Amino acid sequence: MSSPAVLFIRLHPPGDEREKARILALITAQIDAGCMVTVLTTTPCRPIFASLPVTLWGDGAPRGLLRLLELMRRLSWAQFSAVYDLDGRFRVRAYKWLVRPCPPWHRDVTFRL
Repeated sequence: MSSPAVLFIRLHPPGDEREKARILALITAQIDAGCMVTVLTTTPCRPIFASLPVTLWGDGAPRGLLRLLELMRRLSWAQFSAVYDLDGRFRVRAYKWLVRPCPPWHRDVTFRL
């Protein structure tokens, strides 16, 4: 049996070191639980996750309809067992309605802006 695949979405840099530590702790807990973790992020956030054994997808904020559809297709085909929204912005919340079939989607309200 393969490990469950989990997606974390963080498109904007954390506000302070405490928030960064909390994000890294959430991801590390999933890695320690044996999950295969993928982080959907943007270029400014890539260094935050560089030290973790995760797969980084750097196109979290695509520009243009075709790129958005390509990302939604990739998220659908990856068949994640869970998605964690660590950003709380409208763009990420909209992804939930565009990905089909939709895995369980978890929003952490402490990261809301």
